[in-house]
Amino acid sequence: MLGGNKLSDLSASTFHGLDRLKWLFLYRNQLGNTTSMKVFHPLTSLRWLFLNENRIQMIRNNTVASLSNLILLDLSYNMLEYVSENLFRSQRNLTQLRLQDIDIPDISEEMFAPSTLLDFAYFKNFRYCSYVAHASKCQPLSDGVSSFSDLISHGVHRAFLWIIGVLTIVGNALVLGGRNLAKTENRILAMFVKNLAAADMCIGIYLLCLGERDISFRGQYNQHAHQWMMSWQCTVIRVLAVSTSEVSLLLLTFMSVERFVSISHPFGERTLNFRAAFISTALIWTVGLALSLIPVLYWSEMGRHHGSNGLCFPLHIHEPSALGWQYSAFLYIGINGSCVLVIVGVYTALFVSIRRTRTATPLAPNEIEIAVRFFFIVFTDCLCWMPTILLKIMALANVYIPADLYAWLVVFILPVNSAINPLLVSLPT
Repeated sequence: MLGGNKLSDLSASTFHGLDRLKWLFLYRNQLGNTTSMKVFHPLTSLRWLFLNENRIQMIRNNTVASLSNLILLDLSYNMLEYVSENLFRSQRNLTQLRLQDIDIPDISEEMFAPSTLLDFAYFKNFRYCSYVAHASKCQPLSDGVSSFSDLISHGVHRAFLWIIGVLTIVGNALVLGGRNLAKTENRILAMFVKNLAAADMCIGIYLLCLGERDISFRGQYNQHAHQWMMSWQCTVIRVLAVSTSEVSLLLLTFMSVERFVSISHPFGERTLNFRAAFISTALIWTVGLALSLIPVLYWSEMGRHHGSNGLCFPLHIHEPSALGWQYSAFLYIGINGSCVLVIVGVYTALFVSIRRTRTATPLAPNEIEIAVRFFFIVFTDCLCWMPTILLKIMALANVYIPADLYAWLVVFILPVNSAINPLLVSLPT
């Protein structure tokens, strides 16, 4: 028992002659990289090795190579900056591995493949559990949405996912059908509304795809988690969800600016004709698709960017430093945050303009009606995106975010806007 001392270095001869030693407790010391790589070589019978809570920044491949009888290895709460893929190649009898509070950016299934008897695994992030599918138990138990056994772990989240998914598809399908059948004088408005409905309906499709996968993986999710997160199906629904959510927000931003120009300059020359509106809409769809495809195309290994969770949505809130976090921050804080600020600024200026000019130059009733209608649409959109942006900033600042809050954000707060929009579009008319 050598734990809780101030040991900072171990020489190659420290454990010489202790070939029958079974347990070695070296936790809560000050061991660092000065420890000899051969220090554990004489301990051929060692079964339990506790190196947790030290200052180890690097462990060479052959440091534990001779410990083939090891059944428990605890390296948690160290300062490890790199874990080699071959570190555990000799640990074929390992049944318990503890790596809490250690980032493993280059984690792979091959890293733990030799440890076929692994029963318990403890990691910093829930995602790492997907790389030890052969382990019967793994912690953390959940990332707030998924668990070791289920893609959507809580029944309430599961119910909301299906309800919002169905309502989103049905509601937006009715809007598309109604707009195509109805005769309208405002072709530009109709085109914007139909494109917004199409984008929102894709969010519903994304949710139902997740629901179907949840049913398919029920009770055995971790056995399929890694393959699912790296699959082309996950990539497709990721592109679908990210592109259409961006299109929806960009459309609302563009429509807000267009409403402001139209109402604040009621007698000015109308610059937005149908052709210009059509081109603008096409550009918005192109930008939305490009924003979703850039991370997929940039990282050569398909799926690595979105592989931080089973929902295939790269918010990176529960794992803010995962691969692609810079792009995720640029997308959700930079672009989406800017869109929300533009919408808030434009509608503030719009209602100030209406208040000032209502007496002098009365506005057409239909202009006011359209402005109020889209105010409620963009208001609910901002209510959904502002918490997301705030939580993203908090995650990057390493502020603790409850796992359950993250679950509600992904399953309810973000997608509910796509289910409400059809009601807000259709009810006033």
